[in-house]
Amino acid sequence: MVIRNLAGAEIYTVEGDSLIGADLSGADLSEADLSGADLRGANLSEADLFRADLRKADLSEANLSGANLRTANLRTANLSEANLSGANLRTANLSEADLRKADLSGANLEGEILSRNPIFLSDLKWNVTVTEGFMRIGCQRHSHKEWAEFSSEEIDDMAEGALDFWKEHKAHLLALCNLEN
Repeated sequence: MVIRNLAGAEIYTVEGDSLIGADLSGADLSEADLSGADLRGANLSEADLFRADLRKADLSEANLSGANLRTANLRTANLSEANLSGANLRTANLSEADLRKADLSGANLEGEILSRNPIFLSDLKWNVTVTEGFMRIGCQRHSHKEWAEFSSEEIDDMAEGALDFWKEHKAHLLALCNLEN
């Protein structure tokens, strides 16, 4: 498999179709197409994966500590037991990603440095992410306190169907916010 990064004119050749256990630490893989790649146990520490396509990639048990995953597409990626400590995940697409037992300590998620793993819910009308200080529902990200204090009119103005969603899930979602405190 050949990974080409035309922006930086770097080429990485890996024997076979597998990147299992590959050492790509510090590699410039920005904008690389790694969708569906098997990167189980790979060392991608400090790698630049800015805008990389990692949809459906298997990154279980991979070392992504300090990696730049800003704006990376990690939709449906397997990140179970991955080391994402100190990784930059700002604006990364984590929809339906498997983050079970992943280490997100010190990771940067939307400018918030995490000290614990966030809670992700993806089987609702909108994806929900709950961190220590914020909750994102779809494209709306606000502090726990702001969510608790929004009026019905403010929620209704957020999106079509938002008020019905909020009425149905408010108690449970705010309870998840309190778990993070």
